[in-house]
Amino acid sequence: EPKVAIAATAAVGVLAIGLATSLWLWRRAEASASETQQINRFLNEDVLAAADPSLEPGEDPAHVSVPALLANAESKLDRDLGLQPAARAQAGLSIARAYFGLGLWHQSYARLTKANADARTRLPADAPLVLQIEQQLGITATYDGRYAEAQRIYADLLPRLRAGPGWTAPETIAARRGYGLLLDERDSFEQAREVYESVQADAAKYAPQQ
Repeated sequence: EPKVAIAATAAVGVLAIGLATSLWLWRRAEASASETQQINRFLNEDVLAAADPSLEPGEDPAHVSVPALLANAESKLDRDLGLQPAARAQAGLSIARAYFGLGLWHQSYARLTKANADARTRLPADAPLVLQIEQQLGITATYDGRYAEAQRIYADLLPRLRAGPGWTAPETIAARRGYGLLLDERDSFEQAREVYESVQADAAKYAPQQ
């Protein structure tokens, strides 16, 4: 009976799609859990261990500076070949943000470049982690005086943010503000003013915390 056959085929198709989707979601969740475990292990066993004299002989934990701690973490991150690329990228982003907060922009830029390469080996260009890394990379390049590189980053990043999270999403507003800073640093004051005014208006409405 054609109608029965069509209905049965449709039912089987829906079931197959549902199973495939469930399997994909399960694998994605499993991968995410695995990456989270790897990041936690790295932070606890490698980064924090730098201040443990029993694990790092010869170092007085009372005299370990934050930059030294971060440099140690970077060294271990680069040597840990067991980390998945996405986990390595996330850990690298955390280290780079710490460098940036200390005003060590060159070190932050170098780590972000590696983190971006790690993220891109596993994730698409519009993945949230990739966008976070490149947003930080843009403002870090500006602070580090790499204006041409920052211009290239924002020219590529802002359209992806517009198409993804949206033009008034908090992360996009932060990136637009970073672009305004770049214009200001390059003495494009009129363009910078226009960007800042636009960002201010959107932030007041959509992201007041900014």
